[in-house]
Amino acid sequence: MFSIRWMAALALCLGLAASSAIAGEHGSDYVAQVKCGPYPRAVVSTPAWACVGIVAGPVDNLVMPRSVIEVAPGRLLLIDMGGWGKGAGRLIEITLAADGARSLKTLLSGLDRPHGLVLGPDGKVYVGEASAIWRFDPRAARIEREPVISGLPDTGRHPLKQFVFDNNGDLIVNEGAPTDRCEATSLLSNVQYPCPAVTGGKPEAAVWRLHFDHPGGKLASFTPIARGLRNSMALAVEPKSGLIVQGENNIDFRPDNSPPEELNVIRQGGDYGWPYCTAEGVVPGYQRFVRSCARFDAPAVLMPAHGAPLGMLYYTGAMFPELSGKLIVSLHGYRDNGHRILAYDRAADGRPIAPTGRQPAFPFQLVSGWDDRPGLRPRGAPVNISVGAAGQIWFAEDKNRTVMVLMRGESSADAGKGAGGPIQVKAQPIGWPRFYTTLAPTCGQCHDAFRARAPGVAWGNLVRSGWIDQADLAASKIVRALRSEPPLKPMPPPNGISGLPGGDAALADLLSGH
Repeated sequence: MFSIRWMAALALCLGLAASSAIAGEHGSDYVAQVKCGPYPRAVVSTPAWACVGIVAGPVDNLVMPRSVIEVAPGRLLLIDMGGWGKGAGRLIEITLAADGARSLKTLLSGLDRPHGLVLGPDGKVYVGEASAIWRFDPRAARIEREPVISGLPDTGRHPLKQFVFDNNGDLIVNEGAPTDRCEATSLLSNVQYPCPAVTGGKPEAAVWRLHFDHPGGKLASFTPIARGLRNSMALAVEPKSGLIVQGENNIDFRPDNSPPEELNVIRQGGDYGWPYCTAEGVVPGYQRFVRSCARFDAPAVLMPAHGAPLGMLYYTGAMFPELSGKLIVSLHGYRDNGHRILAYDRAADGRPIAPTGRQPAFPFQLVSGWDDRPGLRPRGAPVNISVGAAGQIWFAEDKNRTVMVLMRGESSADAGKGAGGPIQVKAQPIGWPRFYTTLAPTCGQCHDAFRARAPGVAWGNLVRSGWIDQADLAASKIVRALRSEPPLKPMPPPNGISGLPGGDAALADLLSGH
């Protein structure tokens, strides 16, 4: 297989790329041709007044960066989750020079699936691990971890903790659902009713309020605000009205353009329907239990399906007056509706406004054209987003192992310029048809490539998308994910191929050439 880095190097040798191009910026699969401020500029589509810079990458030993914030000019803090196994996470300090040079230092290691990272109104940095939230003073000479809360649910499909401060100094916290749609087993028809994750006084598929006895003080209470929310990784609070908005990562096991993701305005005591209902009606499997969705809170805005909103904020910076007050949302999804950053208009109280026309639809797109172009760029994978002191928007890409910045500058005139040639797909191995037939019924519920009827078509799709390495099949991303090798998330969750009947045998045949 022609790897992305090999193709980029070949293009340079043959003079197919611009003379100023540098292949593999910071060890990534981005090829930059000019600068975005002091940083190499990613060739993606942005408005004429903005550009995306590549700040750090795999060469800096980044494994799975998720959240980045600016705590002082030239000083960033970064959460690197390290993978889906326990104890692989790190808290990293990035020091930036005016010319874009950077140095990275690990401040803490051994963290358990960390994700949430925010600077609180008390000047302390709050960090969320899978089962706990703690804080520390970033101005101190050494990190002294101060526990905030522990014992949070940390198992199942959505264990990560994301949070945001509201206007009263309370921490609004995500507790994700442990399953996709409350199925008791891997069989989609085996749903539970009533669903234990949304019943009782301690719902998991919910948004909670962590109240302090005073700003920066001790925990006074931890209570649910709203339930029926599958995974609230995108949370934002409007600075003036205090309105809380949630981006819903909706159920997976449906067609490519169904069901839509949602933007929900959160109210105390609200129930937003998971797992029984989406905006399209009753979820398959629950029709015998639920006749109507009328009792659930309706979403404020419908977003294109499977976009996977993982970061969200109201923009208040000075760098982009064009974005003033707008709701900015990062979409992490690998399907066609993902890998982009959006800007929603809002009402006076901060309520997001859907774009005009047929719904769901995309609003103004800050970053798009972020598809996989070997020799030029990988498919985008933005996670959490934050605003810096100058108004720039920092974000991390976990799959591409980069730290990026959206800042003022001239945009790319041609998002496809300098792209390498197509990957050459070789003949499928003899064991591939059996292997594909074994995986397709389960993996096809989430992954487009596994919906092809012909195994050969799926083989080509997976090769071109980077999941299969034709030169070293055992080292392929798909095989490593099936074997639950970190930092990749087990596929299918939670136990990888061992959870599929006949899966281990099919994989062994594929790798042995039988």
